[in-house]
Amino acid sequence: MFQKILIANRGEIAVRIIRACREMGIKTVAVYSEADRDALHTLLADEAICIGPAPSAESYLNMEQILTACVAMKADAIHPGYGFLAENADFARACEANGIIFIGPPSDVLEQMGDKLKAKEIAISCGVPIIPGSTEPLKDGEEALAKAIEFGFPIILKAAAGGGGRGMRRCDNEEEVRVQFELVKNEARKAFGNEDIFIEKFLVEPKHIEVQILADQHGNVMHCGERDCSLQRRYQKVVEYAPAWSVPQKTVEALRADAVKIAKHVGYVNAGTVEFLVDKASGQHYFIEMNPRIQVEHTVTEMVTGIDLVRAQILIAEGYPLSHPCIGLSSQEDLRINGYAIQCRVTTEDPANNFAPDTGKITAYRSGGGYGVRLDGGNAYAVVHNPDAADRLNLRAAPSRDAESLGKYYNGVEVQILEELNNGWVRVRIGNRGVAEGYMMKAYLQYDNTQAVTAAMPTYTSASSAWELYQTRDVNGAYEMHGYGETVTLLGFTSKWWHVQIREYTGFVPADGSVLDQRTGNYYDGYATAQVHNPISTDRLNLRAEKTANSASLGKYYNGCTVAIVQKGNDGWSRVRIGNLEGYMKNQFLDFNAPKDQQTELLPKVTIQNPNGQGANLRRQASTRVNAVALYPNGTQVRVLGIAGEWCHVLIDGEIGFMMTQYLVPRLSFESTR
Repeated sequence: MFQKILIANRGEIAVRIIRACREMGIKTVAVYSEADRDALHTLLADEAICIGPAPSAESYLNMEQILTACVAMKADAIHPGYGFLAENADFARACEANGIIFIGPPSDVLEQMGDKLKAKEIAISCGVPIIPGSTEPLKDGEEALAKAIEFGFPIILKAAAGGGGRGMRRCDNEEEVRVQFELVKNEARKAFGNEDIFIEKFLVEPKHIEVQILADQHGNVMHCGERDCSLQRRYQKVVEYAPAWSVPQKTVEALRADAVKIAKHVGYVNAGTVEFLVDKASGQHYFIEMNPRIQVEHTVTEMVTGIDLVRAQILIAEGYPLSHPCIGLSSQEDLRINGYAIQCRVTTEDPANNFAPDTGKITAYRSGGGYGVRLDGGNAYAVVHNPDAADRLNLRAAPSRDAESLGKYYNGVEVQILEELNNGWVRVRIGNRGVAEGYMMKAYLQYDNTQAVTAAMPTYTSASSAWELYQTRDVNGAYEMHGYGETVTLLGFTSKWWHVQIREYTGFVPADGSVLDQRTGNYYDGYATAQVHNPISTDRLNLRAEKTANSASLGKYYNGCTVAIVQKGNDGWSRVRIGNLEGYMKNQFLDFNAPKDQQTELLPKVTIQNPNGQGANLRRQASTRVNAVALYPNGTQVRVLGIAGEWCHVLIDGEIGFMMTQYLVPRLSFESTR
């Protein structure tokens, strides 16, 4: 069993491999370029190591750097994913030479199948039909033109080492051949380091069918069904589905048999895909290439077969046969195809430039959900959007409401999606350098219309002449110095630390008033605080819906109740927050210098007493239609912050919420004094 696997890739496929390794109990090492330092795969892996600057040629295509990283991190094997070095025979050979397992076919197989011309020769030797075309690299444009005339237009020019739809150009006449030949040659040289070009007859509107195969180290080769990848744009697959219901079953059986035949002929090992075109007019099928790697669209095969292909790759590389229970193919008859699966790719294109490939930031996104829906992705973002009156959301240490809160984050805070769980929770990362990681409920994250979310994050002005922004919630990770009067945005908070953003940086500062607060050193839920101090005999103060003594009372709050100052007004009123409830109180009845820890000394003390013996529920709002936070048994002592008719606003075990007045003794009246 592998102890550690290095993933020589990035993005979605790196994340996919990490997930499979985690499920198998295998540690992972992510490699990254300087540009991908904070990419999702580096965060999910157990370890990460930089392999060079941003250009792929100096990082993800740098074989020496990747091998050095593998040795340094003591990894047993390398999984190349798809793209980059996945089909590079020299890289596989270098792994073999250094005693590193390459999770893919042997180097000699890669050498044969990685070259499209060699692959065509193999197909011919197996008796598998190929599209009419050249079997040797074209010498020049004149030879290309002669072949085009021989085969008849339209034709297609292809890079021998091509893949991913690159290095391919259709030509419909002689002039296009002359122009496109040099373009394809240059593209092939830049993309693949190999400028060999060949020519094929172009089939108009064929079906593009590919067969997934698995082969172990014991000579067993079996197919895992097929996929239809006919819907393409610029030779890039857009929609794939399995199984391929669009071609006759007789043709499907022939494709499957030919795929297994070719794989056996070359001594194939691991996962691979054999691709065919089926002519629309004649129904004849033709071999076009074999991709000796996992493919982007492998997911639809997994959905209909129940076989985890990435896990199968790892098991095969470890020496296990296809009959292993986690693969489950003792014979071809063991394969079961259940239902249908479809995959759609979303691409970034510029509609103003003939829909040419482009990059940009996704500002509206909504993930699918429900039974049978699968989401595989790289980086994704959302914002906190809690419609509750609190306008905040807990970051939990584990995917549970009962788990420790790592901080309360405000609406509008952007979070990076690390992993979507199946239980309604999402693992997230907040910040860039000074970061917080944990779990949030997906129901309170907004994936779409993120630009329209109104951020409720408070802003503060630094009060000290020189202060530090910390990378972690301790005093050992300072990384930025700042000065007096800088504006700081509060993202979230704990009792001891604030998670803040200043300019482009995020980090932590102590919540003791030494850095940010110019008003008071007391805090409540991230705000400066005050205490109710009404010298009138009632010892209570109304929380008003509006800034007027005639507006509705939301509750009467006792002396000693600590309130958060949302906004201190110059008109004699302050907007305050008590738990989830906000309203207005008169400044003259608030003590802005009172210590918060004295509140429990002055508040009325009552006891839960429910005649039915079940105790009382604590709720976030004064309504039985709101889910209970917790059920507290009879006899539990409660401090009362305020009272509003049938409900008491209470403090219990550090939690603030509402309990029904009828279950609390001695009974407190909305009108009576303490």
